[in-house]
Amino acid sequence: IFTRWAPVKKENIYNSRIISTANIVEAMVRENSKARVLINSSAAGYYGMSGDDDVTEMHGAGEDFLAMVCRHWEDEALKAEARGVRVVLLRFGTVLGNGGGAFPLMKRVFRMMLGARLGSGRQWFPWIHIDDAAGIILKAINDRRMSGPYNCTAPGIVRNIDFTRAIAESCRRPVVFPFIPVFMLRLVLGEFGAFLAGGQKAVPAKLVKERYPFVFSGIESALNDLMRIN
Repeated sequence: IFTRWAPVKKENIYNSRIISTANIVEAMVRENSKARVLINSSAAGYYGMSGDDDVTEMHGAGEDFLAMVCRHWEDEALKAEARGVRVVLLRFGTVLGNGGGAFPLMKRVFRMMLGARLGSGRQWFPWIHIDDAAGIILKAINDRRMSGPYNCTAPGIVRNIDFTRAIAESCRRPVVFPFIPVFMLRLVLGEFGAFLAGGQKAVPAKLVKERYPFVFSGIESALNDLMRIN
């Protein structure tokens, strides 16, 4: 995902999600399968660019490339319901963890004092700590009442400018560059650059209603924990 989306790259992104999920569902619905639950992991990008509106699981899909991928991805997963498989659709924000994903790169960039807000910085940044991501998956496995879509984002959603400030402080580094212009993001990353300049205020409405006990609901505590580990 975190690269320039050439046509071949977009095809690979699409196929790696949709075809692999279709194969998993096909295996799960065979007559001798004992599978009872399918946990599908897509993203808050399902909603497209949503501005300042609170986006809950009741909202429909967006119209950009990533929204289309997420929508088709979930459609494939839901086919398992026809054979009595419980399907849980987890729509993750950016997962913050030291073991992979975007966060190690973010940390490296800010420690080199090269980090900056993206564009105006007012776009919303849905995120979740790796420990809560794992906890929600475990809940989905064990709680038979869970089905359908869930926004897997922390309650303390922040704007990009607030995340920039928080990660710089946790790295104990100043923000030297005030911002990265949107035109520069588009020039370097193309369509993906435009996606970074947008965002979704995806709130975990269903998890909050079901009283999921978030370990890290605020960005400062999440970042301090990750910096302490490494």
